[in-house]
Amino acid sequence: MKIIIVLMFLLSYPLFSQIVVNEAMPDPPSDEPEWFELYNFSDEPFECIDCLIYDAVGSKALPYFELNPQSYGVITSDSAGLKAAREIPVNALLIETPLPIFNNTTDIIKITKNKNVVDSVFYNMKWGKKGKSIERIDYASP
Repeated sequence: MKIIIVLMFLLSYPLFSQIVVNEAMPDPPSDEPEWFELYNFSDEPFECIDCLIYDAVGSKALPYFELNPQSYGVITSDSAGLKAAREIPVNALLIETPLPIFNNTTDIIKITKNKNVVDSVFYNMKWGKKGKSIERIDYASP
């Protein structure tokens, strides 16, 4: 009788993400660009290396950034336009990069790192209205 032993070495990844998509503006007023907010709720900095942002039909690469523990980052395609339309807290990291075009009806915002899903949020604008952001009430809940 032969005994075959298979050893598997698995890369270790956290069971949950350390950042979440916390708020999004998929249907902004005409003078404001689309944006979304990330929150790092962990005690460790989050390094965005090999990260992608997806909507339902495509993706874009995110630039390298480091988000400090218990802090917020705002990602937009037009930081000057966002600063003109909204007051951005000085302690929030503002990241300018091309974004997928988020639908004004339903869509998904998904962040991956090294091809692993970090967080994703489905939204339906029936939950809100044009010019009002959609916010996650509890970052620890789905």
